[in-house]
Amino acid sequence: MKRLLLVTCTVVAMCACNHANTVANTTPPRPENALSTLTEDLTLSFGDDTSLVYADCFGDYYDIGLYMWQFYFMEFEKKEQLCIEVMVSSTELVIPTGTFAATSNIFQENGLLRGVVDEENYDAYSWYTRLATTNMEAAKAPITAGTMTIIANEDGTHTATFNLLDDAQNKVIGGCTNSIIIEDFRL
Repeated sequence: MKRLLLVTCTVVAMCACNHANTVANTTPPRPENALSTLTEDLTLSFGDDTSLVYADCFGDYYDIGLYMWQFYFMEFEKKEQLCIEVMVSSTELVIPTGTFAATSNIFQENGLLRGVVDEENYDAYSWYTRLATTNMEAAKAPITAGTMTIIANEDGTHTATFNLLDDAQNKVIGGCTNSIIIEDFRL
């Protein structure tokens, strides 16, 4: 009886290994309750003459000792926008630099707040949005994972790099080097 049990365990282990090898080469299934309407990965570029980048400072908006900034990367020909909300400790009206990692923790310094739908059914925090055009369908996607890095360049421009995921596991990657317009909405 013990010998039969050993053989059965060996067969199960072999099946599990073979199954893992075949699954590793497939795309994970779309999460059941994903809010994203994207159907594929995106590569974004906001650095040409049809783009604008804003950094809006809202100060200590949530009254938690951190400053909230919203970055708006807009491309007018493609009618797309990436809105990224970050939390920083600096109280200066200077574009925040560094790497911001996705989090649900509003108290996390250098956190990039994950996109959600709030209690009033509004898209909140970090989202990708595309308006419908004659060539493209409208789309939106909450940003739920990944990082954004902002670097200040010597010529006064900034370089932003995105390595993000939406809630359906679509990649939202890309970046730009551009002038960033600061808007002061501190209370």
